[in-house]
Amino acid sequence: EPAPSNVQGNVRVVPNPFRQVSGFPDPAENKRLAFVNIPGSCTIRIYTLALDLVRTLEHTGGGGIQTWGSQAGQNYMLTDFAQNVQPGIYIYHIESHVAGHEGETSVGKFAIIK
Repeated sequence: EPAPSNVQGNVRVVPNPFRQVSGFPDPAENKRLAFVNIPGSCTIRIYTLALDLVRTLEHTGGGGIQTWGSQAGQNYMLTDFAQNVQPGIYIYHIESHVAGHEGETSVGKFAIIK
């Protein structure tokens, strides 16, 4: 697992573009999209281009990676309303909760394709 980063410009979404089957070798991880180089404690919000909130992820694990969904939760690539995510361009907003970096944010985009 990558170490957390408080440099908001280092945040990456992988894979990008996301092909709705990620290509990770473990079949259980086929639908895994990950945010890497993130602060150890942060909130990740995912929006459509129309700025409709799709998903809110609370990262409290202390590491530098957060996936969208999990095998255990069986909620890969689902919205907050348990709907499947559609192909398109999405915007993410990450807000840090790390002491000394509270309120620092980063914004970026990623694509989901069939």
